[in-house]
Amino acid sequence: MHWLPALSHLAAYAAGAATLPLVLVLVLVLAARPPPPPPPLPPPCSPRDPSAKTGWLRVARGHPRRRSVLFHAVLRADSLCLYDHEHRSDLCHSLLLPRCAVALWPPDAHDSELFARPHAIHIADPADHPETRRHYFLFCSSPSDQEDWYHALAAASGRQPLRFDAAHMSALLQTIHGSTAQVEMRWLNAAVGRLFLALYQTQLAEQLVVDRLAKKIARIKKPGFLSDIVVRHVDIGSAVPQLTSPRLRELSTDGHLTVDARITYEGRVRVEIGTSVALNLGGRLRGRRMDVVVAVVVRRFEGTVGVVMKPPPSNRVWYGFYEMPEVWRRQRRR
Repeated sequence: MHWLPALSHLAAYAAGAATLPLVLVLVLVLAARPPPPPPPLPPPCSPRDPSAKTGWLRVARGHPRRRSVLFHAVLRADSLCLYDHEHRSDLCHSLLLPRCAVALWPPDAHDSELFARPHAIHIADPADHPETRRHYFLFCSSPSDQEDWYHALAAASGRQPLRFDAAHMSALLQTIHGSTAQVEMRWLNAAVGRLFLALYQTQLAEQLVVDRLAKKIARIKKPGFLSDIVVRHVDIGSAVPQLTSPRLRELSTDGHLTVDARITYEGRVRVEIGTSVALNLGGRLRGRRMDVVVAVVVRRFEGTVGVVMKPPPSNRVWYGFYEMPEVWRRQRRR
């Protein structure tokens, strides 16, 4: 029976011969497939683009504590190009910002220290794995420049910043320059108005008003059939309060200061408060509880506000209206 091993070898050779064409076909198919497209490259930075933001930046790669290198940076559209020299003939690095993460380093810095000199702008270039990501840390010569660069890079990366409505700024300019009266107060009204437009759409401004109203409401003695009165919504409007007729009433030798001014506001403040009412119908009828929501819209108010700073050892500042201001309001219940 010596022919049985020969038959087994012959069958193995036949199976291998039948498999070989399949392997060759598979190799040819894989070789014919086009290679995966490379990642998109940043658009070439124009050597002289008047719309580009330029400046000198110190860049550390990998870690902010590593040695930094001085580059001439050009931010054009959504790409950041880093050159060795100002004539921009030798491109060293190019980053497509919509594919990158732009943040501040360290991430837990206090607001007053965000753009301090030891801190940096952190740009993380994307990669398949976090271990292979490229990190760039950018340092500027001054904190003000670093803030400008950060907001420019964040906008180029596609982040949408919170902006005030241009119509509200136009209304502020018209209010300030629309009349020749009270020229000496333009600078103060402009400063107050600009600060207001920086805060009026933020959660911080709304929360400050809510907390202030909640403290006032907590002092109200309410009947037993009412539950706690809560502030549900606040809209501080878009108009800016105007100060006119400033006056120094007193400044004594012991430090007692009293000043006042006329304040006018036409911002349509809207405050919505709610509570629940317990209805006792008596007899066999079951009591009910009904929710009540009241919305108050202050269209306009005007009055004279006074500011008093008491002498030492107090040095406390007090402010308030001399008399009840004139208020135009509207109420809605639901």
